[in-house]
Amino acid sequence: LEGRRSYVFRVRASRDALAGDYSGEVTARVPASAVDPARVMLLGDSTTMGSTGDWTWRYRLWKHLEASSPGLVDLVGPRSDLYDRTTRTYGHQDYVDPAFDRDHAGFWGRGVAFPATPTDQLVAQHDVDTLVVTLGANDLEFLHLSPATVADGLRGLVEDARGANAEIDVVL
Repeated sequence: LEGRRSYVFRVRASRDALAGDYSGEVTARVPASAVDPARVMLLGDSTTMGSTGDWTWRYRLWKHLEASSPGLVDLVGPRSDLYDRTTRTYGHQDYVDPAFDRDHAGFWGRGVAFPATPTDQLVAQHDVDTLVVTLGANDLEFLHLSPATVADGLRGLVEDARGANAEIDVVL
């Protein structure tokens, strides 16, 4: 097990026949050590990226994670910036409070139908353990794609992520 990024534990619980024949199994993936935090990528559109003068939901998530599991999560991704809606430019760091792990894979206007960077490349380049996807709204609202088409796109995105890391956890 040496060198593994995480371990999977399975816990089985059961009762005897007199107690109702209950049995169940719980599976949990945990980091190999506190020195090796889970690498989480937030993949999304403008709501993930945020804009200048914004707190962003990434900030709120990070503060929650640090309060509940300090040092156990590392947000990863190719970006750390915000979009400036006035100048319509990327690369800004004008957060209300920049004191958090700002790495992300959000991109203004991104949709399932038009990825900024292929998902398998993002997962491989950033050694992602958990992928949190907040995509689909732009596809439905602006491209007028059907829910079934968006769902198919999300299935393909998950397949691409798992092609780069078969053990990745994906949150949609």
